[in-house]
Amino acid sequence: MEMTGKMPARVKRIRFADSQNECEVVLPQTLPSGGASSSRAVGEAAQSKPKRRRRATSAGEGPSVDEPYETKGPNLTRCSAAIAAKACRALSPVHHEKLEEIGLDAVACMSLESLEQPDLIRWLMDRTDPDTMCISINDDMKIQITPRIVRLVLGTPLGGNDIVLPSHKVVRTVHESITDELGMHKKARLSAKQLIEVIKSQKDDHRAVRYFIMVLMSKLLVRTTDFYVPKGDVGVASNLDRVAAIDWSKAVFRALSDSIRCWRQNPASSIASCVVFLAVLYLDNILPPRDIGLDLTFTPRIQMFTKDIVDKLVAADQEAGGDGTLSFGNLPLRPLESTCYANKPAGRAKGPMVEDIRAPAYTFPNMSTIIGPHFAGLPPDQRLGLLESIAEYDRQAKESAMEIERQFRLVVDKQHMLCQSVIDALQANRVPHPPTVAPLSRPEIH
Repeated sequence: MEMTGKMPARVKRIRFADSQNECEVVLPQTLPSGGASSSRAVGEAAQSKPKRRRRATSAGEGPSVDEPYETKGPNLTRCSAAIAAKACRALSPVHHEKLEEIGLDAVACMSLESLEQPDLIRWLMDRTDPDTMCISINDDMKIQITPRIVRLVLGTPLGGNDIVLPSHKVVRTVHESITDELGMHKKARLSAKQLIEVIKSQKDDHRAVRYFIMVLMSKLLVRTTDFYVPKGDVGVASNLDRVAAIDWSKAVFRALSDSIRCWRQNPASSIASCVVFLAVLYLDNILPPRDIGLDLTFTPRIQMFTKDIVDKLVAADQEAGGDGTLSFGNLPLRPLESTCYANKPAGRAKGPMVEDIRAPAYTFPNMSTIIGPHFAGLPPDQRLGLLESIAEYDRQAKESAMEIERQFRLVVDKQHMLCQSVIDALQANRVPHPPTVAPLSRPEIH
């Protein structure tokens, strides 16, 4: 016997279908005489094993085989550098060009592929005041958080409008329109993995950046505790003109403040904000005993950090404790003036500032734009293959240009700091010459 509807109290097997709110229940037709009920056996097994819950199911599919089952209980955070980095790697040159217009291409070039530091995240959440937005390591060591700092770390736009969610009716309509566009059931919920696959399949369509922004909002930037992409995020990201007008740095700042306040009230709750920003900011400000080759002035900082750098800084901070405990806050902070976080107005330096040499913007011609139109007469299969090859060439050329610019800027910044240090030293050690005094003439003695 098969039945579809509300889940009964005892079942033998469950097969999810269409959505998480519906299921197909299959019950045994007969039970062995004198034997125990199958549903009872399942219940007894459930008491002896941790309960499991399903994390993701696509519309019209059975249980997800690509998303692992997990022990029931609250997740520390839904913020995921790994998923955000995977979405970044799915972007094509066409997507990057559109994101540059919107102002989100800097964060789309993040180099941090994952962040597996739950102890550090908890420690930072405990030491960040939601009212002052200051990380208090101890009485003498504090790190201030502002929207400007968010921009320096993530490269998100600073200035613009707040995120305003459309009405519930509009959100529902937009969500149904997006699912219909993707060929899904109108009530299906969107997962980040699904959207990343869509991005990969639409390399030449700049509108695919809408799906990237949905992933970016739900897995990196703003407040969420849901595994799926919230419908509100779908509503916001679907309008690229609205996305371009948002003050994303302030949005991240506010979401972090709200999440820290909730964490203070209930430390067992999930963290619903950009903990990647919090971790990068802290690790970027500590001074390790050995130089790890970080350029201290390049921004955004999210493009300088990798998982290996994070692991090295965390290990150095823990080892500096000396007592073997896995605590943090053991290393001193870098001098603020040596980092990109310092405000350096022109009149603040001891001596006159040297001329600021700016790194040129290196760009290579876009081969897809130049050659693409000449492929119009080719068969579709050949044209698609050639366009994909040229697009990959353009992507590598853009990465090479960014690396050339970064290395050039690194040398320029070092030269600037060296010149300024020499000027400051000369100004500080310059002793004014005493005024010339004419010798007194001795009176003649007659």
